[in-house]
Amino acid sequence: MFNPKIFSNKVSFFTLIIFAVASCQAYATAQYQLNTAIGYGELNPQSIYLNDVNTQNNTYDSQRELSTQIVGFELKYRKSRDFTFYTDSYVINEKVFKFNDTQFNSEHESNFKVNELYASYRFNNQTKLTVGRKRFLWGHGFSYIPSDFVNPPLDPTSLDLTNNKGVDSISADYFSGNSAYSFMLNLDDATENGGFGLKYTNSDISDVDWNLIYYYSDETEHALGFSFSSFPLSWMGLENKSLTLMANLAYKGASQYRVLTRETFSQTGDNFAGIYGVKGEGAYQNQLVSLSYDLSDYRMIIRAEYYKIDEAYRENELQYIYSSLESPTSLPYLLSAEWLSHLSYGRNQRYYSALSISQDTLFEASGNRFLDTFSYSFDILRGKDKSTMYNLRLTSLYFNTTNIGVNILVPKGDANTEFGSMPYKWNLDLVVAYNF
Repeated sequence: MFNPKIFSNKVSFFTLIIFAVASCQAYATAQYQLNTAIGYGELNPQSIYLNDVNTQNNTYDSQRELSTQIVGFELKYRKSRDFTFYTDSYVINEKVFKFNDTQFNSEHESNFKVNELYASYRFNNQTKLTVGRKRFLWGHGFSYIPSDFVNPPLDPTSLDLTNNKGVDSISADYFSGNSAYSFMLNLDDATENGGFGLKYTNSDISDVDWNLIYYYSDETEHALGFSFSSFPLSWMGLENKSLTLMANLAYKGASQYRVLTRETFSQTGDNFAGIYGVKGEGAYQNQLVSLSYDLSDYRMIIRAEYYKIDEAYRENELQYIYSSLESPTSLPYLLSAEWLSHLSYGRNQRYYSALSISQDTLFEASGNRFLDTFSYSFDILRGKDKSTMYNLRLTSLYFNTTNIGVNILVPKGDANTEFGSMPYKWNLDLVVAYNF
């Protein structure tokens, strides 16, 4: 069992970082960014989260709205290329749905959270040491990265501002020619999450970037990943890099996502529609394949992804979980409700497909700063249960240093599906980022 005892106390851990920063000389450059967001949406009356378990009557708020307020702050200090200090944190006040005792309750919560807080130092242009909370991008992928064994999973229903949480760690990178060697030590407070990882990256082959990853923790056991990115048209001798192919294959001995276990559900006297525990239950193989096409003349990128999560629930298993919520006095209901409190959207089904269309500078030479810097992205995420999440993002630059964005989420599906059971019919966030 891996147990990072030396750094189990986060206060001491971050004190070490602050001391290291304070001990350094004055920095050459500094970048600051203030992020704010306000969210509003209409609640979904068919959602399982808005059902009182005793009366089975809807108890959602009369105004049928969600509200979220976020204030975040980023800063980055750099001294030449050698030393970097970076932090990304935010305060969020949001309505959350939790299962307490025998029912789901909605309440507003305010929390201060730190996504990243680290210091890094580069030695002789080849070696870099990083200490602090950092998000590791190990492996290729956008909607899902199978070989990302370290970070908390991305939530496709969340803003980027709240979706970048890293892990407390010490890491080292060594660069040599077209190769890079990386080592990281995960110092998470939870013993089962603590672990270590190795990554080898190589780009010796023309137009091919690939990496090999190994990671171990009590949570994942032995985990291996391989991913690559390339330009398929170049394989045919064409000097065309508009089409990009990415693939990611991963293996791990246990699951860090799935909450239900065989031991838990054996208490019901039911095999729970064939659900079996996954913790330490054997190998899981997750895959992703992605194709993207760059229409450079229009500054547009079209991307399609398809991925399989071997450790996720099969369609009949999810249906059984949702249907058990119709019997609030049963133990399967209590277990299912508790599981839903830890739901990780985009990770619960075995198969997902994703489509994304993005375009920068939709209007050019209009003479209006807002229109000339206007861009958009439209994302569709669909599970095998035929529920779908639509996401539209609109952004523009105003007043030279202020980015203004609108993020609209619309989930669709039946009440007993992953996205159709979400707490809202639609949700809109206004995001403003001020750089100074």
